[in-house]
Amino acid sequence: MKAWEKMYESSDLDEALMLVDSVSVKSSDGAEIIAQVEDFEVKTIVEYNSPSYLSCSCPSKYPCKHEASLVYYLERHPEMFLKKPNFEEVFDMASMDDLKKFLLTEFEENPDMKKRFISQFAMDKNYYLNKLDDVFKRGEGRDFQNHGIHDLDLMEDELYDFILDDIHDVLTLGEYDFACDLMIMIAKLLNDEMTADYDSWYNLVDRFLENVNALSFCIYLDLQKLEELYANMDVITQCF
Repeated sequence: MKAWEKMYESSDLDEALMLVDSVSVKSSDGAEIIAQVEDFEVKTIVEYNSPSYLSCSCPSKYPCKHEASLVYYLERHPEMFLKKPNFEEVFDMASMDDLKKFLLTEFEENPDMKKRFISQFAMDKNYYLNKLDDVFKRGEGRDFQNHGIHDLDLMEDELYDFILDDIHDVLTLGEYDFACDLMIMIAKLLNDEMTADYDSWYNLVDRFLENVNALSFCIYLDLQKLEELYANMDVITQCF
């Protein structure tokens, strides 16, 4: 016996089975099904791909054989209410970990798909260049227009985060020369005239030198890039 059958008297279930072939569906819109059983109208809400909240126009006590007959009918005709989830619904339900696992498997079996993915989602260098430029602009203190002096305190946190997070991301993507280019831009700024709180300068330069050390041991980095980086670190190395 199924769970829903416990709601009905056994005699009603027996009669309902005999009425199944006479069930006539009048309308079905995915949310509600209206049928005729004998001379009565039976309705059911469709919820979770299943009949629910049945009602019947007959004078019999609730629940009745006509409702049960409709349920039996729908068991034989699941296409009346069964709605398969579409692609967007399945995609939204998938977890990020499952999506990554699926894609990695597909990439191994389909090299062309892997190439298209890399082409589509390859690193946007302009994103990092513009972001660093915005950080520099925030460091343009009140004396910048007249003397070109940056105020490191105005951009310390953002520049620190850029060195810590963004350059890390660039290195993770294997763009070693570009990471060095970004470090050179920062080195030139730090080497230039600026006002700075003692702690902000040393905290930032300490983080900067950690990345320089990592790049120094990077087996993929072009030597010329590294030499250019060191050539723009005079003030940094003298004051630290």
